[in-house]
Amino acid sequence: AQRFTLSPVLGLHQNALFSTLDMMSIPYTYHHIPGRLIVDGRKAREGVKPVRLSTSPYPGFPTDLQPLLAAACLKASGSSRITDTVFQKRFRYLAEIRKLGGTAWNDRNTAVVLGSAPSMVGTQVYCHDIRAGAACVLAALLSKGTSLVTNEQQILRGYSCFFDKLSQLGVQLNVSERTDAHAVTHAGTIPNGANVRDL
Repeated sequence: AQRFTLSPVLGLHQNALFSTLDMMSIPYTYHHIPGRLIVDGRKAREGVKPVRLSTSPYPGFPTDLQPLLAAACLKASGSSRITDTVFQKRFRYLAEIRKLGGTAWNDRNTAVVLGSAPSMVGTQVYCHDIRAGAACVLAALLSKGTSLVTNEQQILRGYSCFFDKLSQLGVQLNVSERTDAHAVTHAGTIPNGANVRDL
C-alpha cells in the first residue's frame, strides 16, 4: 500500500471512522485545515487488524459504512464481526463477495468476514444498492484480474464521480458494452502520492 490523500474531509464528523482506522492499525493523518486526510500504508508496521463493532446512529459508526468496512476487512489478519443495529438486513453484498472468492456471511444482523483470503479472483458482481455496490467495487479491487460490476447506477445515484475518483487513484476502469456496467481491474498498488479531490 502507498500514500494517498483525500480532500475535502470534515473530520469533526468522522470520529467513529478514525477510531476504526486506529483499531485496524491503518496509519493516517488528518489535517483540520484544509480538511485533508492522508492515508500512508508505507508506515504500517503490522498487517490490517480485524474488527468487532456495531453500527449505531451518529456519533456512532455509521450503518452506511458497514458494507465498505466489511469489504476492507477482507485484508485483515483474522475474523471480523460487524453488527448492524440500524438496518439489520443490509447484507446482500456478502453473496457478491463470495462470488469473488472471499469468505463472508451474515449471522442474523452481523457480517462475519474472514480476512487474508488466499485467492480472490475477478468475476461479475451485482450492485444491490448504493453501499453494497461500493463494497463490491472495493472487493473487486482486492481480487486478481478484472471484475464486471453491473447495475452501477445504484452507485452513481449516491456517490458523485465515483469511478472518476477511483481513476485518480490509478484504478484501471473500462465502460462495458453493457450500459449498466464497468469493468474494474485489480489496482495493484496505488501510485505514491495520489490525490482524490472532490470533483
